[in-house]
Amino acid sequence: NTRLPIDEQIHLARQNSQIAECNDALAHQFGFSHASELLERLRQIPPAPNAQAEASNRAFIENGYRLDGVEVKRHHPDRADHIYLISGIGVVENGFLIRTWNIQQDITEQKKAQAQLQEYAARLEAQNRELAVLHAVALAAANATNEDSLIEEVTEIIGNTLYPDIFGV
Repeated sequence: NTRLPIDEQIHLARQNSQIAECNDALAHQFGFSHASELLERLRQIPPAPNAQAEASNRAFIENGYRLDGVEVKRHHPDRADHIYLISGIGVVENGFLIRTWNIQQDITEQKKAQAQLQEYAARLEAQNRELAVLHAVALAAANATNEDSLIEEVTEIIGNTLYPDIFGV
């Protein structure tokens, strides 16, 4: 009943819902060879409640029985964790949610590549700052009139450029 409080809807969905059909791709994501194996397993042992599933169910209900591109991380005991992008729509008839249609895409490799790209960008940014310091030091050396002023200016350049949060405190 879609008029019940959200927590009660989540509880009832966990108790009463089941996957009626799926494809082999979904079964593979859960470590099974064929969809029939996954469906049989789910009939024998319903999934245990977890905070992430509850948050997804809450978002689904609050968004009018719809999910659009929600990222979910799933722990697989016998293999590496995976991250999925899930979208779905619920079919409500006469005030009751009677079925949902969901799709999920394994985006684990995309997320790994994105993290690597962010690390690479951070390294490039650090190298760019270091090159700027070297350039500024070279200019300071070319314009220096004595060693003391050069040391003072180079210290200022390095401190202000590489350690602005703690330099001069």
